[in-house]
Amino acid sequence: MTEKNSLTLFGQLPTEILFEIFDYLSCNDIFYAFFYFNQRFNSILLEDQRYSTNFQSPITNFKFWQNILPIIRTQIQYLTLTTIDFCSSLDLFPNLKSVIISFPIPIYYEGLTLILKSEQFKKLNSFKIQNKIFFKEEEENHKETLLVDIFHHENSLQIFECSSALSSREMTNLPININIQSLSLKLTNFIPIVSPLDYTPNLKYVNLLVRSFWYADVDLSKIKLKQIFFTLEKGEINEWSFLILKNFLKQFSFSLICLSLNLNQIETITTNFNSMVLHFNNNS
Repeated sequence: MTEKNSLTLFGQLPTEILFEIFDYLSCNDIFYAFFYFNQRFNSILLEDQRYSTNFQSPITNFKFWQNILPIIRTQIQYLTLTTIDFCSSLDLFPNLKSVIISFPIPIYYEGLTLILKSEQFKKLNSFKIQNKIFFKEEEENHKETLLVDIFHHENSLQIFECSSALSSREMTNLPININIQSLSLKLTNFIPIVSPLDYTPNLKYVNLLVRSFWYADVDLSKIKLKQIFFTLEKGEINEWSFLILKNFLKQFSFSLICLSLNLNQIETITTNFNSMVLHFNNNS
C-alpha cells in the first residue's frame, strides 16, 4: 500500500494559526506580506484590528503604503516615526494615542514643531522623543518653547519621555499640567527648584538621568510620586550632593513605593551610603 501525502495550502490555514504567525510580525510586515494575498486575508486583517493599531512610518515601498494607509489610518493608535516626512501627517490618524520619534539621525527642532503644532498632538496620551534634538542657529531662541508647547494645558499627555539633554534654562516658566503622570528626562543639571516636577502636580512616575547637582531648598512633597528611577551620569558623589539627593527623596516618603538609584557611572564616591535612612511609608 502507498501512503497518501496530505497537503495543506498556506491560504487554507485556520485563522487561529494565522494569528499565531502574525504575533511574531510587526504591523508593517503583516500588511505588506499578506494584505493582497487574497480576500480572506484582507477581511481578517481589517476585522481584527489588533494588528493595525501599532504602525511604524515606512522607509521603503511608498507606493504600497500610499494605497494601504487610507484604509487603516483610523485604526492606527500607536505611531513610531522614523522619517521626517511623516511629521507633517499626524492629523491623518484621528484615533492616535501615542507617538514615538525614533530617527536613525538626530532630529531638528523644525521637525518637532510640525508635530507639536498639529491638532492631533493635543489628543495624545503618550509622546516619546528617542533622538537628540538639534537647534539651528536661528532656532536657538526657541529652546525654551519646546517644553512650553509640550506642557501646554490643552494637551492630554499623560506620558512624556525625552532622551535629548535638557537644561534648567528650558524649564523655567512652564505651564502647570495636571495630566502628566509619567516623566522620563535627561537633565544636564539637577535643580529641584527649577524642575519639571514643579509643573506636574499629579506626577506618579519619574525617571531622571542627571549629570550634576545644584543646591536648592524647595518643598515638592505635594507631588505624590510612587516610583522614582534616578541615574547620576559621571561626576562625583560627595557629602554635599549626597545631602541634596537624600533631602529630595525624603520628600516623597509617604507616597513612594518604588525607588531605584543607579550610580554605576560615577567616577568617585566620597560619602557613606550606610547613613542614608529614608523611612518610607509601608502602607502602600
